[in-house]
Amino acid sequence: MDQPSTARALWLLGHDDQWLRPRTHGVRVAVGAGALLDVLRSGAARWDPDDRTRLLVTSAARDPDPLVRTWADRLTTANADHSVRVIHAIGALGAQVYDEVGADLVERGLAQPVPRPVRRWLAPRRRPDPHAVRPLREHLREVVLRDAPYEDGDAAVISVAWYAGVAEQVLSASAFADPDVVDGARRIAEEANLGPRLEDDLASLTRIGLTDGAM
Repeated sequence: MDQPSTARALWLLGHDDQWLRPRTHGVRVAVGAGALLDVLRSGAARWDPDDRTRLLVTSAARDPDPLVRTWADRLTTANADHSVRVIHAIGALGAQVYDEVGADLVERGLAQPVPRPVRRWLAPRRRPDPHAVRPLREHLREVVLRDAPYEDGDAAVISVAWYAGVAEQVLSASAFADPDVVDGARRIAEEANLGPRLEDDLASLTRIGLTDGAM
């Protein structure tokens, strides 16, 4: 199925439509990692061929997606022509990635702005569009629970969610964590073979936490 980019998909799946904030703090880490995979997929960065352990080498490709171009420019500015660990690359993209994705989804009609009753000088909060979230989550649940066919984009979303420790939350059909998705999410993450690159650094970021924006 057609689906949003990795970062956008993780935001839609991980943003609570009632509390108007991430379902769990690790969702911010997942969206940051998703943004990094979007940059990699664009060709503006590539994995270091000499080291499987989470190193990244930047290059100069351009992507038609303006948000991905913004992230690629930040990564290149911070680490031009150097290898960098995933944890530092996500840091270079900035803690604002989560809010940037939310604002972009509003522009695309995939989320709605919600005015603040107080602190009105802050940017509005955002509610994901259920018509965008429901088919995306249903498809990914079919993948992890019933071995439905999946594509690289599906594997990227599931792998990032798994290694950021949020798969039970973002793949749940309710506001509660769903342990039924664990085995399938683990299997797909292992098949995607992103563990050596993502696992340790995403676990560290989840423990440390990214700086939250205004809620």
